[in-house]
Amino acid sequence: MSTSWRLVVCLALCSISLAAQNRTPPARTELAPGIFLFTTPSYGDVGLDGNSIAVTSRDGVLVFDTNGTPAAAAAILGQIRALTDRPVRWIVNSHWHWDHWYGTETYVDAFPNAGVIAHEKTRALMMGPALEFNRPG
Repeated sequence: MSTSWRLVVCLALCSISLAAQNRTPPARTELAPGIFLFTTPSYGDVGLDGNSIAVTSRDGVLVFDTNGTPAAAAAILGQIRALTDRPVRWIVNSHWHWDHWYGTETYVDAFPNAGVIAHEKTRALMMGPALEFNRPG
């Protein structure tokens, strides 16, 4: 690889890293004792934002919708961990649109024993049309 290309790649990686660092953290609103709404800013050019809800209890945490990017899910998970030391035990995916479930893997990686709850048709759509719909190009 030429020196020019190495410089271009390096600058591109640095700008991606800086953009990730400058991302506004999710807003947190306590809706009721132990029930938190997390709202993330728009996903750049897509123009969508995301919401997740965490319900904390002595048995664990239920997360309703895991947001539209793994990075957003990780930011929300960081806030959940600051609120409680209880594990995420349940993950509910409301429907197949990617901005509601694309962060699920982040939670499953952190809590492998968490149950993922969705309607069987939601799962089928997530594994088929949602993947096709979300392909770049």
